[in-house]
Amino acid sequence: MRQNHIPQTERLKQRINCLQLRQDKARRPARGGNPYWSCRECGIYDPQLSINGGRHHKGCPVQGLDKQIEYYENLLKSVQQSQVK
Repeated sequence: MRQNHIPQTERLKQRINCLQLRQDKARRPARGGNPYWSCRECGIYDPQLSINGGRHHKGCPVQGLDKQIEYYENLLKSVQQSQVK
């Protein structure tokens, strides 16, 4: 098996950036005079997201991106701490 020559911290940073970009592209400004942003996939508005606790509609591909980003950020912190020691 070929070894990966990209450092683990760089791979994690790239993964986090990719997920954040995907999350940012999933939002769009609302139409028709509504001042709130909405999800491109399921159409839920930001105030409704905050009321629902950040949950999108069932089957929305954007659902769970926050938790994935949080997971990889914690993983990056633990990898950076282990490299310092």
